[in-house]
Amino acid sequence: MQLLKIAFIVFVIHVHCESFQAQTKCNEPIRKAVWQTLPGNLQSDASDCRESLTVKPITLGRFKGNLVRGRSDFFCGVTGNCSTWIVSKAGKRSKIILNAGSAMDWIEKIPRGHQQYPDLVMRWRMGAADRYRGVFRFSGSVYRLRTCDYESNERDGKVYLQTANKKFCE
Repeated sequence: MQLLKIAFIVFVIHVHCESFQAQTKCNEPIRKAVWQTLPGNLQSDASDCRESLTVKPITLGRFKGNLVRGRSDFFCGVTGNCSTWIVSKAGKRSKIILNAGSAMDWIEKIPRGHQQYPDLVMRWRMGAADRYRGVFRFSGSVYRLRTCDYESNERDGKVYLQTANKKFCE
């Protein structure tokens, strides 16, 4: 009888653990590339990566990728900046080619030629009329930050750029 009780307890624990793992698993390749990089506490607090991460296709010249953005308090600040990644396919796997940190949902693409990935301009809102602006260039495997500027809209309607420390755009 004691052996039966122990077997039952082990079974219940096993089923409970499998149920918890099933809730927190992320099997979609695009989201999974990002999900695997998150701290364990974020993965367990946000039980479904489909609810926590949005995916939007993005064209990168002749290449295709996916813009992955976090949503919810885990990933977004009060100014509307949310954790942002660009993920591309690498064979059967998906790979993060840009981790833009907490950025706005707006990307400008600057073409660089037919066979090349475009440069990407990302912005981070700092207030109502000012933001940081980072320009990223594809290095052959990932996007790397090239320049970082502080961008402000003045009352005269003009946009002014000042070189900023790269730490503000990383």
